[in-house]
Amino acid sequence: MSDWTSLGTEVPVPIYVADEVVEAEDGTIGPLIVTFRDPDGALHVGVAIERVDDETVRWIEAPVEAAGWDLARRGVIPLRALFLKAEHPTIVDRKGDLTPCRAWRMPIDLMRPEHLPEEGATLEAEDEPEEDAS
Repeated sequence: MSDWTSLGTEVPVPIYVADEVVEAEDGTIGPLIVTFRDPDGALHVGVAIERVDDETVRWIEAPVEAAGWDLARRGVIPLRALFLKAEHPTIVDRKGDLTPCRAWRMPIDLMRPEHLPEEGATLEAEDEPEEDAS
């Protein structure tokens, strides 16, 4: 587990409302990718990066533009690109119900590669309707 307190600056926990679970839980840490809306309605994407303890999961979260999220959602651009665009993503410890309990902001260049979505990995494009072969 990383020592985020020495790498980033602790900030007030973000008050975001979970918008959509994009990638469901894997059985070990809960939901893996979730979008959030801040009080002003701005879109943020969060990716679970590690389990802190039995009740808490650490997330990397960044604000995203709707157009960028749409491209990532369709698998056109890698998810990692959204985080690299954010100069200071937020690391957030969240309980299982996604309630935030601690947060740090840190420069993207201090993030270790394993704490970002895998390089080149994309979300799978939503299934296209199959054409009728008859």
